[in-house]
Amino acid sequence: MTIFPKRRLFLGMVIFAVITSIALFQSANAQVVIDMSGQAVNIPQALHKVFGSAPPVNALIYTLDPRLLAGWNLPLSPSQRQYLDPAARQLPVLGGWFGQGYNADIGTILQVHPDLIVFWYPYMGPQASVVSKLRALGLPVFNIKLHNLTDYMQAYRLLGEVFNKQKRADKLIQYLSEKNDALQKLRTRIPEQNRVTVYFAGNPDGLRSGCDESMPTATIQWAGGENVFHCTVNHFQGYQQVSLGQLLRWNPKVIVTDNPIFLSKVYTNPAWAPLQAVQRHRIYYIPQQPFSWFNRLYSFMQILGAQWLAHKLYPQQFAFNDKDIQHFYQQFLGVKISDTQLREIMQP
Repeated sequence: MTIFPKRRLFLGMVIFAVITSIALFQSANAQVVIDMSGQAVNIPQALHKVFGSAPPVNALIYTLDPRLLAGWNLPLSPSQRQYLDPAARQLPVLGGWFGQGYNADIGTILQVHPDLIVFWYPYMGPQASVVSKLRALGLPVFNIKLHNLTDYMQAYRLLGEVFNKQKRADKLIQYLSEKNDALQKLRTRIPEQNRVTVYFAGNPDGLRSGCDESMPTATIQWAGGENVFHCTVNHFQGYQQVSLGQLLRWNPKVIVTDNPIFLSKVYTNPAWAPLQAVQRHRIYYIPQQPFSWFNRLYSFMQILGAQWLAHKLYPQQFAFNDKDIQHFYQQFLGVKISDTQLREIMQP
């Protein structure tokens, strides 16, 4: 009569012992790292899969080690895949927590067994509750900020430590630091009153732009340009509608766009004809492969975009050529691009 209770008790003791052993093993085989929100996070020593909450985060993880990436937030196009390491081309699309209709399901995330989830901080919308749920399930969550180049360098330093990829992180940090210094020197040499005015034209009609205070258009400032759209950010992406009247008053010297439809029509649109950027044919298409050099969604590629734009704005004062682009792709993306591929990247 007492055999079954004893067996249950024994089984319970075994299970408890196993769970305790696993917990002790994990604790013994973990490192504690302070993330960019000030949280102390227990990181497993051996990481096999890491997932990022948003495209800028996963792009950053990719540059450190594409084999660590658990999946993408958004589907990749065939054109994107050819500029990425083969290890990352066929990864599953898991969604994320950044809006745009690709919300991740925690159950789906668990099915790929990530060892760590890296979140874009500060949290937006329901992200805080998602983080709480993930931590309750025992998944370590590591927060990083990605709002300026200093943040990117700090994020690389921390994730290099977390991933045990310090040498790789140091190499990328050195590149960012050198190029940032070169861009800062350019801005120092150009008085504010002499800086080239720039307008970012979004949407097919070109009348959606980014505030000068927003991260997506920070590339203009990094390149030494003057964003003509001065406004207060009222949305985390920083985009707002503008009127043609406003644009005509601003009369920018340069227009940049990521919209091929706008680019195909702007030079024949009489409403835009008075603009000096149109008259002088200084409208430039922002390269998009494999991620935008400028915005939507912004990433480490902005440092390349800033150099490209600086050369467009000040060709005599900032040197930049095809070899610089090919070097960047090999350095950050791990791919060699031919001259033919380069021409494809630069065209809408």
